[in-house]
Amino acid sequence: MLQPIMLVDDDDNDILLMRHAFASADLQNPLAILRDGEEAIHYLEGAGQFCDRSRHPIPCMILVDFKMPKVDGIELTQWIRRNPLFKKLIVIMISSSGLHADIEGAYEAGVNCYLTKPHDLDDRIALIRSLKSWWLDRVEFPSVCQSS
Repeated sequence: MLQPIMLVDDDDNDILLMRHAFASADLQNPLAILRDGEEAIHYLEGAGQFCDRSRHPIPCMILVDFKMPKVDGIELTQWIRRNPLFKKLIVIMISSSGLHADIEGAYEAGVNCYLTKPHDLDDRIALIRSLKSWWLDRVEFPSVCQSS
């Protein structure tokens, strides 16, 4: 069984585009969609509605937006990197912001990669295909990112 890819984003349009891009790129991993960093933390902790790990397994990768309510992408990444159970998870920030300060801040927080969201659907599909080709087909993941 393939581990899910967690998408943490509060924008309904971006979520819709990502779902379409995943399907078009023939990415088979289930997509766990969470609306903000706080919800993502609850998922990772297995808290509340996420307590059943058979239904909510640890993701192999987290795609996180930069700006979100409650807990933003930087704060979520910092929480992940401070947590001994999750600090090795692959965190990729996908943001509309191409500002140098945002990019630097994301890497300071500990993201593995920072990508700017394409606005064009074809470009977004190409981005997801690239993620699949590199991260899922070539990269060796730490044990926390592998299904048991």
